[in-house]
Amino acid sequence: MKHEKLTLRMEGALIRKAKRFARDHETSVSKIVAGFFDNLERTDSVVHGPITSRLRGSLKPAKDSPQADREDYLRRLEEKHG
Repeated sequence: MKHEKLTLRMEGALIRKAKRFARDHETSVSKIVAGFFDNLERTDSVVHGPITSRLRGSLKPAKDSPQADREDYLRRLEEKHG
């Protein structure tokens, strides 16, 4: 696959942070950005980080607590945020 150049403009502090992160993780900023864009197309499954994966399902609602369905949740968001 042929690699092409992409120019991004952002604050200097964020660029330094990205470069530091890439160096600390022995990768490149280009690979991090490419991975981010590659994950945007994944709609078949949600990929969670290690901490989120361990915590998923740990907070279950009480058996006698009614859970709002999706439509109710979306309605409440619409009322709150307009």
